[in-house]
Amino acid sequence: MEAFFRRLALEVHSCREATSSKGHLPRHEENYRVVQKMVRFITEHATDSSLTIDRVAEDVGLSSEYAMRIFRKDWGMTIWTFLLQQRVSHAKRLLVLEDAKVVDIAFQCGFGSVSRFYSAFNRHCHCSPLAFRQLTLEGGPR
Repeated sequence: MEAFFRRLALEVHSCREATSSKGHLPRHEENYRVVQKMVRFITEHATDSSLTIDRVAEDVGLSSEYAMRIFRKDWGMTIWTFLLQQRVSHAKRLLVLEDAKVVDIAFQCGFGSVSRFYSAFNRHCHCSPLAFRQLTLEGGPR
């Protein structure tokens, strides 16, 4: 998933360069490009525990309210939900690939507390991080 977002961000960057010489884009295309820039920024900084919606909006030069509105319209979810998905996705990789303690993985993925990590993980995966690790390492449910 992370590779998809990185490729998408690169495509947006090359499209932006190609259209910059042609003049202004229609508003919906401009918003699309700004949202893709937000996606790239979030993907690149997801594990930063100090990442906020204000920082994402600031990076693209928008107010937080407007950034949240166009992101939700384009992606069908809030910026915060997308950020949590990125963090949980990173945690899933670490749970399978590393032997680290769950608490260490929680902080490594940008969660401010273990309880927030467990809550987000359960909401997105419908199981605890330890159960996910065990099921994955054992080859899944039988």
